[in-house]
Amino acid sequence: TSSISARDLLSHLEPQTGAPQASPLSRPEKTPRIRIWRHCELEALARIYDGVDSAAVFGRNHRLGCDWQWLMCRRGYDRVYVADMGDGPDFMENNLNSGDDIVGYAVMNQERNVELVTEPGRVDAARGLLARVCYDAIENGRRTISLSAPADEQLHELFVAAGGTHHSAEIEGRRTLLAKPLDPLQLLSQIRPLLKQRARDAGLPVGTEVSFSCGSIRFTLSLNKRSVAVSETLVPDRTVYLPEQLMLQMLLGQVDIREQHEQNRVHASTDETLRLARCWFPPVAGWSSPLDDLPARTW
Repeated sequence: TSSISARDLLSHLEPQTGAPQASPLSRPEKTPRIRIWRHCELEALARIYDGVDSAAVFGRNHRLGCDWQWLMCRRGYDRVYVADMGDGPDFMENNLNSGDDIVGYAVMNQERNVELVTEPGRVDAARGLLARVCYDAIENGRRTISLSAPADEQLHELFVAAGGTHHSAEIEGRRTLLAKPLDPLQLLSQIRPLLKQRARDAGLPVGTEVSFSCGSIRFTLSLNKRSVAVSETLVPDRTVYLPEQLMLQMLLGQVDIREQHEQNRVHASTDETLRLARCWFPPVAGWSSPLDDLPARTW
């Protein structure tokens, strides 16, 4: 979660004085129009939410159409803004469109932004939504706003650059995702397709091997042409040594083994071994939207 003064963030989002101006002969760049969401555009919110790469974040709830209906009808939020790329001044003049021009949305609960999602690459929509949130917060007498989003969300950097603060869920005392694999080797066998994809994305050559050792748990990952083999043997000169607690967190993507190595909690035979291990087990942001847990509004 990140928090900041609404005025500080708004001044950071507004165009700076002296910025280069576009040529008067060029076609003006189309920017999203920020407005209040209508319930008939519920499918647009679901479309944008489903467009987020679920492999990049674990802990997100999968929402069906009935889940969206229940979530929005219980009114645990105050208001919802959308970023609309439509040309008309109002959707009523666009033949009651179904929200196809909506490219992002933000759900607010008082000064807290509990969910902000845009289509991939729509930084302009995110900035526009935040600017509207700041304007309304100032108008309603709220001094600060906060953003709840995955830890690797780039908007946290925007808050910090504008003078805000960013802190993790553990520091705040909010809900933290907990999980423990009862059989790590069985888990490895089940995620072999994922390990194969990570090896392909990292460009690892066939024959790459990395071993992991922590007490009674020992295994080696071997990349072949068809898949990733998991064995209980060790390759001494290509081994990563770590405590059992870190081993389980590594399997779930909850720690960065490179950072743990810098803190002398993880040891590796070579730097290359550590690099290969991180290719197979990179840190993965864990996050669950607060929108799913907001209490229903009582009338």
